[in-house]
Amino acid sequence: MGAKEYGALCKRRAEDLEISQNLLASRLMRVFALEDDEERTFDSSAVRTIYDGRRKIDAKLFRHLNSLLRINRDEAEHALGIWPSEMTLEEYRRFRRELTLVPERAKAPMCEPGRFGKDSAHPWPRPLRKPAERRQRRRRHERRHLAPLPLPEREIAA
Repeated sequence: MGAKEYGALCKRRAEDLEISQNLLASRLMRVFALEDDEERTFDSSAVRTIYDGRRKIDAKLFRHLNSLLRINRDEAEHALGIWPSEMTLEEYRRFRRELTLVPERAKAPMCEPGRFGKDSAHPWPRPLRKPAERRQRRRRHERRHLAPLPLPEREIAA
């Protein structure tokens, strides 16, 4: 698994969608121009190097190729060899699904329904303060920066 397999996958998808190398190159140029990435240039030979597996695929190019050619992310990552090649596509999908699920024991012990609704569980529900408490906190904040006045010195009669 690697760039050659990913290039072959892109080539098959482009043929299925009847997208030529020139058309794919122009669409890639348009997508990168919308992101204000003027350093990227694509033509039919650049797309051919992607198909042959001779071009380095970075994250942006990977994302845009998958969206333009309607390639499933799991299938594309597996073909590119991001995960170990001994994993089958079904094992990889199961692995990704398990990563996204949160087990019950991983929830914080303080999770209780919060002020965001009856069904929402906010980890640290913050109680609503009463107006008197808010005033008291504000006064405490205003007094914090006051320095105490020095006591007058008494003259000791001799």
